Amino acid sequence: MLKPKAIPRDWSRVFEANTRKYPAASRDAGPGADLVETSSGPFAADCLREMLGFRSVGRHDARRWSQAIMDGDSPVQEDLGLTRALVGGG
Repeated sequence: MLKPKAIPRDWSRVFEANTRKYPAASRDAGPGADLVETSSGPFAADCLREMLGFRSVGRHDARRWSQAIMDGDSPVQEDLGLTRALVGGG
């Protein structure tokens, strides 16, 4: 649910559960481990999957989709251009 009251009620549980998982993954990866690969990337993907209800989507797919959108390297950018053209905004 994407309402302000849902953040402390529902999302906190998701964040807390995932927060416990990933420090151990980074520690187990050893010195010089890439924290984005071992912790922050998987953490964000798992939180996103859980919050959006995409539980059957794999973590790697969720990370790839999220990163593609953030990088602006996805069909979403093309779709936004088409949408603007269709509604007269570009």
